[in-house]
Amino acid sequence: MLDELMAGLSTDEADEIVELVRKLRSTGVSLCVIEHVMRIIATLTDRVIVLEWGKKLAEGPYAEVSQNPAVIKSLPGGGCRLMLSIKNLDAYYGKLHVLWDISLQIGNESVGIFGPNGAGKTTLISCIVGLVKPSGGDIQFEGKSLLTSETHLIARAGISVVPQERELFPLMTVAETWRQERLTSSRLGHERKNCWNSFTAYFRY
Repeated sequence: MLDELMAGLSTDEADEIVELVRKLRSTGVSLCVIEHVMRIIATLTDRVIVLEWGKKLAEGPYAEVSQNPAVIKSLPGGGCRLMLSIKNLDAYYGKLHVLWDISLQIGNESVGIFGPNGAGKTTLISCIVGLVKPSGGDIQFEGKSLLTSETHLIARAGISVVPQERELFPLMTVAETWRQERLTSSRLGHERKNCWNSFTAYFRY
C-alpha cells in the first residue's frame, strides 16, 4: 500500500521512485497506489479506482477512466482537459542555447513555472506566444500547432500575456486599453464583459 508516496518530491525524485516501484512490481508484488499526481497514476497502475465523498465513482484502465465525464466533473475546475502541450522545445538567442528539450502539458488548471533569473521562464512564454521562434520541438494549443502562427493570432485564439515590464500602449489611457482588449477578443466574451462592467463601475465615482 503506497499512500501519496510522491508528496513533496521533485520531478527527478518522483521519477526515481517510479523506477523503484516498477522494479518492485516486476517481482510479482501486488500494489495499491493512492496518489494525486495523475502522471504517476497513469505510469504505475494497471487499473484505477476513483473515489468521491466515500463512494466509488469509476473503475477501469487509466485511459478509460480519465475520459469518464463523471470523473472529469469531479476534478478541480471540472477536470484537467489538456489545453497547451509543449514537446521537446529548444530555443536560442543567437548562438546562446536558452531552452533545452522542454516538454510540459497544461490543462484548465493553475501551473507555476519557477526558476532563477536567466533560467528561461520568459523565453518559454515568448515561444508560446510567438515572440521567439523555437529552433526545435512543437507547441500545440487545443490540438493545433502554434509554430507558424503570428502573435496576434495566438492572442485571438485565447492565450494572453501580462508582461513583466507592463508594456502597455503609452498613449492610451487605462480605459482605452481595456476597451481595445474587449473589442479584439471574443473568446471569453461574457466573463470579460462582466469584468469590464466591474472595472467601469469602480472608476465611475
